[in-house]
Amino acid sequence: ERMREELKLGKNLLSALESGYSMAFSTIVDANLTTLITALILWYFGSGPVKGFGVTLAVGILTTMFCALILCRALLEILVRTGIFKNGFKFSIMKEDTKFKFLNYAKLSCGGALIVFIASIAFIAYQGDKCVGIDFTGGEVISAQYKEKLPINSILGISGENPDLGEIQAAYQKDIATGGEYLSLQTEADKGDAVLAALEKKYPQAGLKFMSKQSIGSAVSDSIVKDALVACFWSMIAIMLYVAFRFEWGYGIGALVSTLHDVVITIGIYVFIGKVFGIGTGQFSAPMVAAILMIVGYSINDTIVVFDRIREELQLKPDMS
Repeated sequence: ERMREELKLGKNLLSALESGYSMAFSTIVDANLTTLITALILWYFGSGPVKGFGVTLAVGILTTMFCALILCRALLEILVRTGIFKNGFKFSIMKEDTKFKFLNYAKLSCGGALIVFIASIAFIAYQGDKCVGIDFTGGEVISAQYKEKLPINSILGISGENPDLGEIQAAYQKDIATGGEYLSLQTEADKGDAVLAALEKKYPQAGLKFMSKQSIGSAVSDSIVKDALVACFWSMIAIMLYVAFRFEWGYGIGALVSTLHDVVITIGIYVFIGKVFGIGTGQFSAPMVAAILMIVGYSINDTIVVFDRIREELQLKPDMS
């Protein structure tokens, strides 16, 4: 995008390439370093899957920066200098004269976002333990094959008929390797086999067949929850301090608020569509930590890109508000 801007100013392709990378360098570094800070804190404070996510995220960020700043640039320079790549950056989805008065809708959009934010918190609080997966509560997960798909409500109803089975969460999931679908049952500790047996007895036509069982103790899950919350707290503080150092305190607080806003609304909508419409499990599990980290990464990345452009405009035109 920076190279496209330079070409519009009349520079040739090679000059535009060099200027584009030079002007985008600080933005790329800032955006990736903030996410790297999160990864390092997750690795340091986290345990189990949380620590693993931190390591994976850090490796991904470092390889991405290497490819973006070195490998991709080297390949582009070869293509341009050898004359293979003579024209580029002609196509654009957005029209050049596109002008949208974003700030005219600031109060309306902030008001709407605040309503959704509060609604998300309220719905998560209302669901309570129902929106927290086995990774954070302890219990068992039974995976079973089936011949006939049973409605989720029918599966959950089995606990109402037999209170001894305790609380049950059910969802249909796809195996990434085979593409086949299976039934996943989350139960309280030591009750998975009993739940599956009760379902086999009541719905013999479903042809349920045991595949695997996973058990997580409450002590392990409590440790994961505590470490995950501590890691997330310090990563948010670290991001705020870094952005404040690179820009100003107001920018740091803004980055923190916008990131928290994105995370809370994402979790709230995810839980809502899972519990109300049955799309996904609607539960916050260990893999969800990875998904939330991706949201944090995109959120802070976009925020810093905008902050960097604001700073550039103020440097070019110091009298601007």
